Amino acid sequence: MKKQTLRCFLKIIACFLFLCLHLFAYSQSSGSIVSKNHQPSIGGTNIYYYTPPAHLLLPDKIFASVVYTMGGKNFIQNIPIKRNNERFQFTISDLDSAHALVMGVTDGNRHVLDNNNGAGYIAFLYNKQGSIAPASYLEARDLLDWYASNTLLLDRAKVIPQMISFSETCYRISPGLMKDSYGYYLSLLYELKKEEVKPRLLAYAKELAAAENDEDKWLKAMYIFRDLGMVEERSAIENKGMSVYPNGKIAGNKYLGDLYDSPDSTEQNVLDKMAYYTKRFGDTSERMKYNFSYHMITVLVTMKKYDRLSSYERMASNSLGITKIYDFIANSLMNESVGENDDALINAKMLSLKSLNLTAIQIANRLPNQNDGMLERTCNKYLDTYAQILYRLKAYDSAFYYQSIVCDGNSDMSSEVLERYALYAEKAKGVEFAYRFIMDQLSTKTVTPSMLLQLKDICKNKGITDAVYDSARNVAAKIFREKSAAQIKKKFGTTKAEMFTLKNLDGQTVSMSQFKNKIIVLDFWATWCVPCKASFPKLQETINKYKNDTDVVFLTINTWENARPEEKSENVEDFIKKNHYTFNVLLDKNNQVVEQYKIKSVPTKVIIDKKSDIVYFGDTDDVGFEIENARN
Repeated sequence: MKKQTLRCFLKIIACFLFLCLHLFAYSQSSGSIVSKNHQPSIGGTNIYYYTPPAHLLLPDKIFASVVYTMGGKNFIQNIPIKRNNERFQFTISDLDSAHALVMGVTDGNRHVLDNNNGAGYIAFLYNKQGSIAPASYLEARDLLDWYASNTLLLDRAKVIPQMISFSETCYRISPGLMKDSYGYYLSLLYELKKEEVKPRLLAYAKELAAAENDEDKWLKAMYIFRDLGMVEERSAIENKGMSVYPNGKIAGNKYLGDLYDSPDSTEQNVLDKMAYYTKRFGDTSERMKYNFSYHMITVLVTMKKYDRLSSYERMASNSLGITKIYDFIANSLMNESVGENDDALINAKMLSLKSLNLTAIQIANRLPNQNDGMLERTCNKYLDTYAQILYRLKAYDSAFYYQSIVCDGNSDMSSEVLERYALYAEKAKGVEFAYRFIMDQLSTKTVTPSMLLQLKDICKNKGITDAVYDSARNVAAKIFREKSAAQIKKKFGTTKAEMFTLKNLDGQTVSMSQFKNKIIVLDFWATWCVPCKASFPKLQETINKYKNDTDVVFLTINTWENARPEEKSENVEDFIKKNHYTFNVLLDKNNQVVEQYKIKSVPTKVIIDKKSDIVYFGDTDDVGFEIENARN
């Protein structure tokens, strides 16, 4: 009996030590940022110690990117982190009214090295009374919602629970602060728990909608009904608001919203509407100026009155939105062009250069504590567009020059950017240069299917044996499978595909279980999605290619449609018939499948192999390579 007791005791000790070792390993795998002071103070000089995650390789120069709010505006400081007696430390000072900080660690090019596994490092500052003000938690929540998440590349799935927790902490300490942001709090809960929270959110929306003569509450109710996809309820409140307050916020928002759908054909039409709006609603805000300048520029570009654009660029203080118009239209014109002497391509070049020049002005005029890297990332995007246009114009040397700027020191560039660099390099630097670049990318595991096809042509032109290309393709296929598996497991926790059942346009029930031992291609899309529509000709081409291959099944899943249920299928069917597509369209009317697959944007394609494992998740137009890779 004593021996059994001793044996049991030793087992407990062993389990305890095993657990401790795992806890220690976990704590070492995560980094930390802690204050030297027990209570870091608002406006004070505060020293912080940084402990990087285990095995994280850091360059010689690293920075603490500190995001905060002061005077209602968001800022960022990039503070050098110094090593002092084997400890990393940095000092924050002169934040006179910031109460909460969200931090990450970056390199000299503002590339994120450590963001606490996507959750951000969060710290609070203490007031003169030696406590954290309740509103500080809402300040941290609001930073996480957008600015800090964008600048530090945070993971929203990890951020939302923190935002909810900060809201609840604030309301517990100071219930009075719940009044103005309770709807937002419920929306966060709904985003996390969906149907479980929907009754609470809906009840709150109805309570707001029932308020007497309170336009602000009606507006909040409208936003909630919009997020819940309740079109009729939202329209009813909008109509009531416009009737009770014909010159109020709801009517003004409706006017601005309808602006982009109006058939304005002249510059004077837009000016007349702007004068009418200003007089009726008494609104001369930056938001109003931006909306009208945006609309005016769209009208002028449609009319090809490019000489009038500059006048309205200066109308809005935030010209970044204007640069987005120019880049979008430049891309559209480039895709419409039929040759290097086409007017559309010449105009695309002019508009693309405008987007670059306006962005450069903003970079030059920003304050030091506004350098969050967003403008540089935006500028790289526009440079990429400009390089594409130059390539279409056969200005190969210039195209390669600008694409090189995009790639230089840019560790988080997309695979498409690398593909274009390889393509332009072949024209500007020669076949040998492009061959070496692609082989280097292969060794660093960043080669893409498009680059493999380019390598195949290069090998053929250089007289290199097929064995070299076949070897490279096998290496690339292994890389793609390993990368996809790691990314998919991180996203879903498993590579196994979720099973679902939906009805198609013919009213037939389609279940994933019907397609055992098949390669399944899922394409999530919506009728309002322009990139979805742009991708469909290539999708139809791929479907035609595999129409006699019984191993491959294509299912296009229509989702996120805002129309009433009975209208959704009609709209989708009209679109498919009008364009003569032969898609098997499944209707995700309640957005259940799009949530199952954690889709954040459309178009998104998911490829499932014969073992029901997800092997691809992305938005490429050409899935041919991924389908073939799924066979292996």
